Amino acid sequence: MATIVTGELYHSIDGKLFEIKRQLRQKEGYSFNSNLLNLALQELVEGRFPQELGGNHLIEKNKHGHYIITVTGLNLTGAEEETRRKSMGGEVSVYAHQVLTSTGPNSYDAKHRLEAGKQYQIAIVPGNLVSKNRTTRNLQAYGASFGYQNVLAGHMPRIRETVSNKQMEKQMDGIWYIAGLHDTIEDSGGGPRVLCSDRFDGVSELDASWDDPGDEWSDGGAFAFLVPQVGP
Repeated sequence: MATIVTGELYHSIDGKLFEIKRQLRQKEGYSFNSNLLNLALQELVEGRFPQELGGNHLIEKNKHGHYIITVTGLNLTGAEEETRRKSMGGEVSVYAHQVLTSTGPNSYDAKHRLEAGKQYQIAIVPGNLVSKNRTTRNLQAYGASFGYQNVLAGHMPRIRETVSNKQMEKQMDGIWYIAGLHDTIEDSGGGPRVLCSDRFDGVSELDASWDDPGDEWSDGGAFAFLVPQVGP
């Protein structure tokens, strides 16, 4: 629903926009990170506000004990995703770089890009809900039992941007990583990998973990699934 902005609120917003333009026009240059400013303004233009992202909002649980978030798709190439991540001050691991820039038949660019502007609902399942035989195969079967689908690799950078390290620690029972159990993408050595968010060593990193359907995942993590849209 659209809102007509008037009065003090209008003048407050307009004044802040004027101040940004004044700072950009300074002879000595802009004092802050202009790339981050550009990204932040784009988020605002598209209606995504800081209070709703990155550690300031509460993440809800559904009745099954799964965390539910919503992300907005961006139709970026893997290389563009890496540039975006780094410009926002985030880390991209060596293996995540290899996944994002893969040229194989199931590459990020060929099979995993999202629809720009589309809203995707994501269920993040704590791994401790599957305490035994926590293999990729069994986790995917667990997700499917609730009607969830496997994510695309393209969902993972959006999840990394939406869920902060602070939220993983404080709101999500201290989980250390969120893995997307998408179709694997080969690293430079031909190994099967999936993208994940992790907060090891206090770093906000987009990483890529080795993933074989029969391998078991370690304790302390969670797993991202796509919640299908209902209706037209």
